[in-house]
Amino acid sequence: LPPSSMGEYAQHQCTLKCTGPGGSACTLGNMCFCAGAVEPVDDYALCLPREMCEEACESLDFCDSFDMHRSMPRCYLNRVTDTDCDLVEGPYTFVKKLHPQPSFPKVEVPDDLAEAAGFEGTYSTASEDRTEFTLDDNTRVMWDGCRWNLQRMVDGDWRYAFVAGSNDHPFDAATGFECLEPASPGSLDVDDWRYAV
Repeated sequence: LPPSSMGEYAQHQCTLKCTGPGGSACTLGNMCFCAGAVEPVDDYALCLPREMCEEACESLDFCDSFDMHRSMPRCYLNRVTDTDCDLVEGPYTFVKKLHPQPSFPKVEVPDDLAEAAGFEGTYSTASEDRTEFTLDDNTRVMWDGCRWNLQRMVDGDWRYAFVAGSNDHPFDAATGFECLEPASPGSLDVDDWRYAV
């Protein structure tokens, strides 16, 4: 990647931070890693250890891989895969960024919760920000930043059918609800949900 695409990691270019004998001009304290400032001199090499090169690549959406020097804190971030460009020659290891496979919520309804019939299944159509998943045109689950909410289309409007909550803090359709204990988007346990409409 060119320095203009490196974001905050551009400050770790070997040629930028490691000028002077032995990197004596570096002002980043324990973040210098100037042992990686070796030939060839170019603006694309970052003087960082492996874990920080991984962090850099992970934080940049368009970074697909990086070449890591096998014995020094030096790496090159790559925009494309190894099949699309020439690999860095020399003692480097090619490290491919693995992109997680998308996951989708699955709702299972217990036998003793008849009013939840019709919500079971895998909600496999996702909005771009992955906070809304639909089962069909009339059934969806949404993440509101606090909890998952199962909704059903009624007379052209989305209505809450179940919301993650408890008997102590049921969802009040008139006043809304307060996020009492934020959770992460994960499993959908209908047993713990409160029937609302």
